[in-house]
Amino acid sequence: MVDAVTGAPVRELPVAKIVELAFSPRGTLLATWQRPVSEPGKEPADNLHVWRVSDGQQALSVFQRAQTGWTPQWTDDEALMARLVTNEVHVYNGQDPSAGTARAPERRCPGRDG
Repeated sequence: MVDAVTGAPVRELPVAKIVELAFSPRGTLLATWQRPVSEPGKEPADNLHVWRVSDGQQALSVFQRAQTGWTPQWTDDEALMARLVTNEVHVYNGQDPSAGTARAPERRCPGRDG
């Protein structure tokens, strides 16, 4: 990340080959997506990461297969963050997605088929 005025680097993230990124509405969180990588017989590696802009710390790390629709959605006040998962929506604390149990959303909302 770079300073918008000076162009000087502000933060470097420990992740390579980022394909897409998205900021939360207030710019306090940054979501990054990488192409899925999997090895035979192993769970796919997490490829959707949410970072706190203030300190560069990772707030959430999960697997998101599809590039289409990967972007987490926040409420305007960043109170909630949601991400689309097969047949349901996972809802997290928008300011601290890692709150609660590790990687577990606060709520799961079934889709129309669920």
